[in-house]
Formats: sequence, structure tokens, C-alpha cells
Amino acid sequence: MFGLSPRATALAAMAMAVLIYGGQFGFVRQGLAAGLTPADIAALRYVAAGVIMAPIFFRLGWRTCAGLGWNRGLALVATGGLPLIIVSNVAMQWAPAAHAAALQPGTVALSGTLIGYIAAREASPGRVASGSAITLIGLLLVALAGAAGEAHPLAPLGYAIFV
Repeated sequence: MFGLSPRATALAAMAMAVLIYGGQFGFVRQGLAAGLTPADIAALRYVAAGVIMAPIFFRLGWRTCAGLGWNRGLALVATGGLPLIIVSNVAMQWAPAAHAAALQPGTVALSGTLIGYIAAREASPGRVASGSAITLIGLLLVALAGAAGEAHPLAPLGYAIFV
């Protein structure tokens, strides 16, 4: 990437991913405040991404869903695609986007680690277990502090959806 070392490229890619993933929560909240619906925001996100990614998808082979297989591809769409984004956008109408920005990625990291160790049938090293415990405590504190001070009656449901 632009003649950078592999480490610098990785750090730049990581910074960009954090900026995009973290920033999307604020943009969703602004869109909701401007009168867009959760479905409108999801459509904007997926239409833009679809236009950008369509040539790559077709080059990799649409008949095999880019080598993934249509059953797996549709399962990913149903569980991690449009429905997930719409439900998350709905929850941001009730609970703060800043809390979504902490709860959603934190829950993904925690559950991904847990599922990985369960699937591998391995015990997690002490550092992983203690890091996971600290992450869980942080997630609980964000959720409890937010739910206690939130004015919207559906805020607890919003927090549950974030998790």
C-alpha cells in the first residue's frame, strides 16, 4: 500500500477499519435524527457497498457466490447482513450510539473468543480468560450505566439488541 512497510500497511488498514466501523454509529445516529428510517440507512449502506463490490463478486464467480456457496452466502446475509443492520439501527433510536459503539464490537470480540475456544475444545490461556473477564465487566458497566440514566422507555431493549 503506497510503498509502506507491511507493519505500516497493517496499522493504516487497522486505523481505517476502526474509523469506518466506529464512525458508522455516529452517522447512523445523525441519519436517524435527520429523519431517515433504519431501513433507509441500511439501504444506503448496502447499495453503495453493492455497487463497489459487484465487479469483484462477478469476477470471483457469481454462480458459486464468489466461491463461498450460495447456502453459506445466504446464511451470512440472513444472520450478519441486512437484518442485523436494521435491528441495530432501530436500537439506536432508543439507546445512545456511543454505547452501541462500545457494546457491539466488545460483544463480538468476547463471543468470538469464547466460540473459538469452545469450537477448538481448548482451555483459554490465563491472559485470554482475564482479558475476556475485563471486557465483560466493561460491557456490563457500559450497559448498566447507560440503562440507569437513559430516558427512553425502550433503552433497555436497545442495550439488549446491541449485545
